[in-house]
Amino acid sequence: DPHHDNMYQKNENELKALGVGMLPRTLGEAIAAFSESALGKAVFGDTMFDAWVAYKQQEWLGYLNHVADWETDRYLKFF
Repeated sequence: DPHHDNMYQKNENELKALGVGMLPRTLGEAIAAFSESALGKAVFGDTMFDAWVAYKQQEWLGYLNHVADWETDRYLKFF
């Protein structure tokens, strides 16, 4: 039953057979896809749509610039 399957476990051909495109793997990919969405723009309106995309882009940049404890523990021991 495709309604209960984990779509992230499907390959590109399986998704195409279901009429679904590749799902975003990161918040960055999701923001990029949403920023191209005519439906999102129609639902949110231009001002809210642009503000939401900008807000989520800042969130993604904050995530990318964050140094996690795992990175500190793993890489600082080399120096």
